[in-house]
Amino acid sequence: MSLLLWLACTGAPEPQPEPEAAPRPSLLLVTLDTTRADALGAYGHSGAQTPVFDSLAGQGVRFERAYATVPLTTPSHASMLTGLYPTRHGIHNNGDAVLRDDVDTLAELLGAQGYRSAASASAFVTTATWNLDQGFDAYFDEVERSKGSRWEYERPANEVVDDLLGWLPQGEEPFFMWAHFYDAHAPYQDHAEFDLATPYDEEIAFADQQLGRLLEAAQAKAGPGGLAVIVVADHGEAFGEHDETGHGLFVYDSTMRIPFVAVPPERLKEGVVFPQAVSNVDVTPTALGLLGLTVPQGLDGRDLSVAKDGALQERGPVYMESEMAAQRFGFHPELAVAAGVIKLIDTPQPLLFDVQKDPKELQNLAAEQPETVSSLHGFRMEVWAQRQAGEEAAMTPELMEQLAALGYVGGTSVEEVDYSQAPDAKANMAVIQAIESARELASQGKAKESIQAYQEVLKTHPDLGEALAGLARAQAQVGDHAAAEATWRRAMELAPDSTFIRTNLAQALAAQGRLEDGLALMRSVHEQVPGDELARSGMLKMLIDLDRYEEAVSLGQEWLAAEPEQPSIQAFTGIALTHMGQVEPARTLLEASLNDGMPRQLVHMALAELDKRDGNAEGARKHLEAELKWFPAKREVRRELANVCMALKDWSCAVASFEELAKGQKKLPPAMRWGWSQSLYNLQEYEKARIVLDPALKGSPSADLLLLHANLLAKEGKREEGKAVFEKAQALKVKEVEAARKAAEARKAEQEAKGATPAASDDKKTP
Repeated sequence: MSLLLWLACTGAPEPQPEPEAAPRPSLLLVTLDTTRADALGAYGHSGAQTPVFDSLAGQGVRFERAYATVPLTTPSHASMLTGLYPTRHGIHNNGDAVLRDDVDTLAELLGAQGYRSAASASAFVTTATWNLDQGFDAYFDEVERSKGSRWEYERPANEVVDDLLGWLPQGEEPFFMWAHFYDAHAPYQDHAEFDLATPYDEEIAFADQQLGRLLEAAQAKAGPGGLAVIVVADHGEAFGEHDETGHGLFVYDSTMRIPFVAVPPERLKEGVVFPQAVSNVDVTPTALGLLGLTVPQGLDGRDLSVAKDGALQERGPVYMESEMAAQRFGFHPELAVAAGVIKLIDTPQPLLFDVQKDPKELQNLAAEQPETVSSLHGFRMEVWAQRQAGEEAAMTPELMEQLAALGYVGGTSVEEVDYSQAPDAKANMAVIQAIESARELASQGKAKESIQAYQEVLKTHPDLGEALAGLARAQAQVGDHAAAEATWRRAMELAPDSTFIRTNLAQALAAQGRLEDGLALMRSVHEQVPGDELARSGMLKMLIDLDRYEEAVSLGQEWLAAEPEQPSIQAFTGIALTHMGQVEPARTLLEASLNDGMPRQLVHMALAELDKRDGNAEGARKHLEAELKWFPAKREVRRELANVCMALKDWSCAVASFEELAKGQKKLPPAMRWGWSQSLYNLQEYEKARIVLDPALKGSPSADLLLLHANLLAKEGKREEGKAVFEKAQALKVKEVEAARKAAEARKAEQEAKGATPAASDDKKTP
């Protein structure tokens, strides 16, 4: 039988359907900020209220001895999201760098596999500012709050969860969600509904409650593929252990040992506990392993998901670091390695602990086990040798100052210094505590006491950069800019190439009116780092203060033409245009400078001036209030707000503003006393108005002061005396008006001679 006849008789074989692909699991990653392992029930804290976390620990793998790579939020999260140690992703401190574009994140790896992704951040240190948003389809990081420093911005876990619940995809495609809960970070909010021993415990209980909300919704949307879950912390909190009050300085277990659970899509009937050291650098490879995906070669982290099957016997040593002691004080960086239950703090005075037998790290075994010290030190040196620079963070001048005030700025990059002979920070706690005390005094407004404290430190440590920088800032705080200049010059002798020091020195010169000297120094900084936004904005500000508006605008526009997204350059160029009376171009740049949500001095002040010119006093008030929200110490803004409130006839607002201006002032200008007293008069508070006005009547009072005096005399029943004063005020007013007219004509002639464009209003300069 031929083949064709056979086919005709039997029929062709029916095509077999393609086997359906197994549904793919989704992933939920939750990072708990500042959460110690021993603060959770699953890790033995009997007073904890963490039922959701504890339940997850019973359905997956709980890593008994998990460590943070760095006791700070941004670098630790960078390690979690990339699987790389800080030595390779380049972020070592909050604010020192942003994640490089050439580093692959977990979101990018999953995106390449068809996963949709979203993240919700709850603090400034995890916003897109630091490029942690790489690869995410949606990134929710609106964390603005009414605090003085953007570094302190945060929002509660329920808002983070709300963002992600609103994003959850409706289809069946797999998704990846990352939620960052900042609640356990100080300062703590009250959660009376939990009634626990400490506010810290209550914050963690609240975060656990919100974890439950998110987990329930994510599981419902994950579908038949199931949901893999990782819950892990970025670092812990010292609470005074080993003389550390917060976190970031040392690498003891109080700040480095963290909770870490990995739960597979198919829940385990009984949880697994892995007893040996692991790291949160393992988050990315472990997440990929839980999803059944291939882990890229070359990561520092390891796939720990195999622990669920008992296939992980030993992870190998893990690396930890904190460079704060080096960057701030010039001491040796705090470095550590853990393997199994042994941990080495690898500093000039090495500390070796068996953390299972000695969880408080009190018994140093280094002298008894030199071979172990040598072996772990060798691993640390291997990791250290891989150091790569991060992408330098471009920050506004205000952001730099805020960061410096919080103790993060003031040292030199560790890459630039040989710390092999540097002293051990732990042996110099008295110095560190003295500097912390001095900084705290300054933050409390006790600048004089802070100066004394810094000076005491410098008697024994005259070359300590952190103390010199702190002293100079405190001297500027009390208005002694000459002393601040001298201190910055001392610091510059130690680090002549430091752009941070030279920038501050330039500002100290400008504050003394030596604007040309300050500008020259700022230009030298710009020559050293041509793209530095801080140097550029400093130059523009000094040109504005020198009334060289056209030069400022020309420079600003040149820089913006090459790099349009420079908010601080937009701001100062807009301020210069405001001075020149170019309203619309100024407004466009000033408003654009606010798009990133970062506060910048004088921007709202300039916008208020533009609103005043448009006759929009209410708009001016809103801008002035916004300026004061971020920079409450700016007296000129408060004074302008008082004037605007008077124009709006909001006398209560005006009185409140004048009262703030009067605080701590021994002598007030007569014009200010007039405004304050006039506002009280309009509120019919005549007695208070008299008390405020009388000091201004001494000497040669103005016509306005005399007129108000006359009105008060009338209210006091002294009509004849009031009439005489009124007539005197009228005569004086005629003379003042004529003098003002002549002065305005002289100014106009001077401007025309210089070829400048007169501002729309000649009676008052813009900020």
